[in-house]
Amino acid sequence: MIDSEYRKAFNLIEQWRYRYGTDVAVKAFVSQWAYQHTGLYKPTEKMVYEKAFEEVAIPLSHILSNLMLKGVSDPLAVILSEFCHGDAKHQGYYPTPQEVGVLISQLLRPIEPELCHANIDSPKLRPLKIYEPCCGSAGIILEMLESLFNTNIELDKPLGHVELVVEDISETALQAFCIQLIHKIQYLSLVSGKAAELAMITVSHVDVLSRKEGLIAYNFVSGHRQVLVD
Repeated sequence: MIDSEYRKAFNLIEQWRYRYGTDVAVKAFVSQWAYQHTGLYKPTEKMVYEKAFEEVAIPLSHILSNLMLKGVSDPLAVILSEFCHGDAKHQGYYPTPQEVGVLISQLLRPIEPELCHANIDSPKLRPLKIYEPCCGSAGIILEMLESLFNTNIELDKPLGHVELVVEDISETALQAFCIQLIHKIQYLSLVSGKAAELAMITVSHVDVLSRKEGLIAYNFVSGHRQVLVD
C-alpha cells in the first residue's frame, strides 16, 4: 500500500517536470507546506501561487500527510531523493531506511528512563537533551522520539522531558523536518490519546563545520505554536 501511495505521489510530481522542473518545484512545495504549518518564511517563488502548481501540490500534500499519520516517519526524504539530485555545489538527499532509523534509535536511546522522585504520586522524567547536527529531513530523530514515547507511555506527557536541538546545512531539509515532526507529534497523540509535545525544539540552519548560521530557524516551546528566532 505504501509503495502505491509513493507511485501516486511520483506521478503527480511528474506533472511539474516540463513547466517548472521537478527539482525546483519539489523544493518550492516543501517550502510552501512548511510555511502553511508554521506561518514562518513565506516562499518567494511565484509558482506556488499558480493554479498549475496548486493542482499538484494539494493532492500531493494529502498523500504525504496520510502516510505520516499512519506512522511513516520520513516520506519527504523519498520524494527529495527521487527528484532533487545534488551536484558538486548542492546537497543531495539520501534517505535513511526506516528499519535502519529504528535500529539506530534503539541503540542511542537511554536504557532506562531516569525518574525524578520529588513527587512519588506523579513521577517525572529527568530532562533529556538530544542534539543532531545533521538532521536531514528527520528519519532517525523521529524514530528515536517514537521509541522514547512508547517507552514512557505510562506518563501523561511521555515526551514532556525532551529538549531537541537539530541543525542542517539544507534549508529544504529543515523545512521537511518541521513538517514531518509536526505530523509525528499528531500521529503519536492520535494513536495513544496522550499529548506528544516536547519541552522544547530548536531547528537551525547551520553549517556544522564552519558554524556559519543560515537564514532560517524555528523554535517550538511546549504550549506555544512557534517563536521566530532572529
